[in-house]
Amino acid sequence: MPLSDTTTKPPLFYVDAVGVNTTTVQRSTRNLAVQLANLIASTDVLVASFQAQSNTNPQYLMSVRNSVFQQLGQRYPVYQRMYQLAQTSNPIAFKLDQNARSWVAATAGTIRSQVRANYICGCDQNATQPIYNNAQAQSICPATCSSHGGWNGQWTNQPPAQGSVCGCNVCPVQ
Repeated sequence: MPLSDTTTKPPLFYVDAVGVNTTTVQRSTRNLAVQLANLIASTDVLVASFQAQSNTNPQYLMSVRNSVFQQLGQRYPVYQRMYQLAQTSNPIAFKLDQNARSWVAATAGTIRSQVRANYICGCDQNATQPIYNNAQAQSICPATCSSHGGWNGQWTNQPPAQGSVCGCNVCPVQ
């Protein structure tokens, strides 16, 4: 996704950020909003939200906070490696300035078409008949997805799908 007008692509990383709406001043709730933002962004809350709820697998979310990496790295060694990656790749954070809305409006069409092209997660298309197993999916889904970039090998009957759906490679442009 293009994040600037430059043609070079630096290594991009997400940023742990919490915003406070400017209207909280008029509502006299700014102090409460800042307290909530500080709580949400605290090391303890971030560590608790990143670590596994059981002793099995954490989510392996990428933080930018040294304190979060240090605490999670004590329990999950992969966070030590992730920290090294973040330190050695010279990640660049970006900030949208006062021209952000006009930039997004001007770039939205390009972003939308690039995101929809070769969408890696695919798009669900209603199957032509019920699918009860993988063998049936292999005979039904290629035809269902033929005009949507082919079948990605996924199918489901589970909600939110209404009936059987096949995972196609390309989303229809709305």
